[in-house]
Amino acid sequence: MAARYEWMLVLGGCLLASGCASTGGSLADYANAGGSPVKTSCRGAYLVAPHPTESKLLVTPYFASGLYKAVCDGVTASPPAQNVTGVPFEEGAREYLVSVRNTPQCRITGGTRLTPAHSEFTYSCPTPPAPTPKKK
Repeated sequence: MAARYEWMLVLGGCLLASGCASTGGSLADYANAGGSPVKTSCRGAYLVAPHPTESKLLVTPYFASGLYKAVCDGVTASPPAQNVTGVPFEEGAREYLVSVRNTPQCRITGGTRLTPAHSEFTYSCPTPPAPTPKKK
């Protein structure tokens, strides 16, 4: 329940601060979707909401997450994960698919930056094989 209120605050703040109503209604699609907190390497933290009817995710970074991550990425020896789309916050979408949905076989296929604080990503998952009929 707390995540729903947190998500509503994020959307409300966006509408007031950045005029994101001009994104064609994409953010409104997620108003009742709820959100899941996702933590990534280098203290990255995001709120990720699944689209209610499509294979899309709305990703919003928590305040100061980008700063922590930039500093951490700059001092760690391991390179950051490669982004497929080049759209900010993709790491949060990837981690959501792996750790929250438990679907590591799903892949990010596209992304759009809706506002400075919101990105939307599309993803696809392999179709499970059809069950084989049992012999009688």
